[in-house]
Amino acid sequence: MYGFDENAGDINLNRGVGVYAYPFRLLFNALCISWENAIVTVVTAFCWKKSSVRSNPHKEVRLARLLLDRRYDAPITIEDLSREVSLSPYYLIRAFRHIYKQTPHQYLVGRRIAQAKELLRNSDLSITEICMEVGFESLGSFSTLFRKVAGISPSAYRMSCHPTLPPTYIPFCVCLLNGIEDQPDP
Repeated sequence: MYGFDENAGDINLNRGVGVYAYPFRLLFNALCISWENAIVTVVTAFCWKKSSVRSNPHKEVRLARLLLDRRYDAPITIEDLSREVSLSPYYLIRAFRHIYKQTPHQYLVGRRIAQAKELLRNSDLSITEICMEVGFESLGSFSTLFRKVAGISPSAYRMSCHPTLPPTYIPFCVCLLNGIEDQPDP
């Protein structure tokens, strides 16, 4: 019977084969140094092959980025995000940084600031309303981060996007025809 010989402490391959069993026994013992090591090696290799997380985290990280893009205006924590994409928070941060060269938090702040710039350019909302609209909870942190990213304050950014143009010149004949008073030259 194949198995362990409890007295000898090694694997017994003698199954009535006689003199030819000895070389096979030596070869088998040399190849199988430790059953525990062999089992651990096989299980580890199987788990690494089966796990899509370890071999290719791009799918989960892309999903995390998509979730950040969709929910930038709501409070979101790394724990919530990692739970949604089925990765540990620390692994998600490392993989996200490896792929996008920034952490999920840095990406979220950049996304919020980009949306705030768009609203500052194209809406008449107050800066406080824009702050709340893009997901910041504090006007102070919004202003500080905006200044850090854009280089100027939100109000200065709004002013730079809407330059004050000099009034357009209306010819005198058009003024007379439409009853408009003559405007002085600047």
